Amino acid sequence: MAMVPRTIFVLCALLASCTAAPSKVTGLVAATFTPLTANDTLDLSVVPLQAESLNKTGVFWAFVSGTTGESVDLTVAERKTMAEAWLKTGPDYGVNIIVHVGAESVKDAQDMARHAQDSGAYMIAAMPPTFFRPSSVQALVATMASIAAAAPETLFYYYHIPGKTNVNFNMRDFLAEADGKIPNLRGIKFSYTDLSDLQYCTQFKGGKYNILFGVDQQMLSALPYGIDGAVGSTYNFNGVLQNKILDAYSKGDMVAAGAAQFDANRFINSVHEFGVATGTWEFKVVQNIINNPAVGMARLPYLNPTQEQEDQLRAVMKDWCNNAAVGAPW
Repeated sequence: MAMVPRTIFVLCALLASCTAAPSKVTGLVAATFTPLTANDTLDLSVVPLQAESLNKTGVFWAFVSGTTGESVDLTVAERKTMAEAWLKTGPDYGVNIIVHVGAESVKDAQDMARHAQDSGAYMIAAMPPTFFRPSSVQALVATMASIAAAAPETLFYYYHIPGKTNVNFNMRDFLAEADGKIPNLRGIKFSYTDLSDLQYCTQFKGGKYNILFGVDQQMLSALPYGIDGAVGSTYNFNGVLQNKILDAYSKGDMVAAGAAQFDANRFINSVHEFGVATGTWEFKVVQNIINNPAVGMARLPYLNPTQEQEDQLRAVMKDWCNNAAVGAPW
């Protein structure tokens, strides 16, 4: 695996401990997995290994307990514990933390927001309730405002992921309604494929808000629209590959950027097909196979793979490695 030199690793850790908290997210953000033991309890011993792995692959942000981290499938107590673990560990490895606090109960979300702030978080995010969903943009803004107000000293991000929440309002309308009503609103985690709406958000009031894109397969497509960073599951283990997209794009080398994005897409699509067929949390299985580090199995209603299924996924991954034009260091 391509390694960040030890001197840079130490420097990142020192800077994280002595510099002011960043006011803007840039670059790759790993939506981290929640490590679980065989007994379905949190395995906090894995968090430092996760943070170290991110640093070594050039990923210096972690989005904790989001969709990738099985968010609402965790208890509130577990999510608080995960937030504490990452907030304590991240700075030692130069990794900045965004704590996801969205929940079905607004009261639970407010409680987790207060806890995150009290634990030292400077950035939080929330997706909306999904069973009793906000029925209008106004209701969505009011809901997010109530959560953000519970942690007024943090920077707040709305987590837009309509494929999961079925809350699908135009985000340009959300920003227009929320602007001035959520004082600590900093931006949006935009996990949707509507690039037209995305561009409205990046251009809103001259780029006032920090817009993060959350569809790994379309990161290259979103870059010309002015996104500041990208949040994704695959950045846990494919940070080197995805950083090649950012690097090539910044240099104007669209051929190299396109080749890296195509490699990423082939991998994502093949693995996703496995997940659909098996009912597993496929990228958590990938993380375990790579052992980068292993993070245990997923919680129900996800199924855990049989040995035969895991061997099938290994074969898929090996085929990708053998045929990728750019590939990944693992």
